[in-house]
Amino acid sequence: MHTLVFLSTRQVLQCQPAACQALPLLPRELFPLLFKVAFMDKKTVVLRELVHTWPFPLLSFQQLLQECAHCSRALLQERPSTESMQAVILGLTARLHTSEPGASTQPLCRKHALRVLDMTGLLDDGVEQDPGTMSMWDCTAAVARTCIAQQQGGAAEPG
Repeated sequence: MHTLVFLSTRQVLQCQPAACQALPLLPRELFPLLFKVAFMDKKTVVLRELVHTWPFPLLSFQQLLQECAHCSRALLQERPSTESMQAVILGLTARLHTSEPGASTQPLCRKHALRVLDMTGLLDDGVEQDPGTMSMWDCTAAVARTCIAQQQGGAAEPG
């Protein structure tokens, strides 16, 4: 059974543009649950913005997608969707681009908190069974391409 906080979070994320505008106003303690619900419901616009404005030094899939008190669904037991993983990578790309010197700065002190994106713990049997999911190798390669492109001053497309 879902908690009231979980159901409320799911409702907030129904309108993705409004949810993205509200992120700077929400308490940082809600970000982990917002991430889980956005990942679960494939709210890719919100997911990308959550990664872009992540207020903590660590974004750990193992911690965020496990079974929790709010939701009995353990997303670590499922293969990640391509859309959700690409949204995370695009959020990371946007974050890297806004941290460049001369990039527009928002009045969010959250922007510079993220230091580690830990995607370990996701289910990966090594065989691509569903075209709507990504293997860990695909995820790792997409993040690596993004980081390398950022260091070289270009933009990489995930996938």
